Amino acid sequence: MDILPADKIEEYFLEFDEINDSSLGQSFEGAGFDSLNSLRNMGSSFVYIIISLLYCSLIFGAKLFISSGQIYSKFIFQIEKRYE
Repeated sequence: MDILPADKIEEYFLEFDEINDSSLGQSFEGAGFDSLNSLRNMGSSFVYIIISLLYCSLIFGAKLFISSGQIYSKFIFQIEKRYE
């Protein structure tokens, strides 16, 4: 059971071939793997992974932006100090 409606979210962003998509066998289907497509089998785990990657890239970008601002301000401070 998934907390998120992963099927609806995935269908909004991705397009799957419904006609040729089936499980490998009855044992896989009984275990909840109804598709050959791994993204569909992952369910909401795929959504959580994508959200985590987006969050990490946002944090990395923010840190990079902040550190570049600090470097810029140190550079400007040294230039102003030279010409005083």
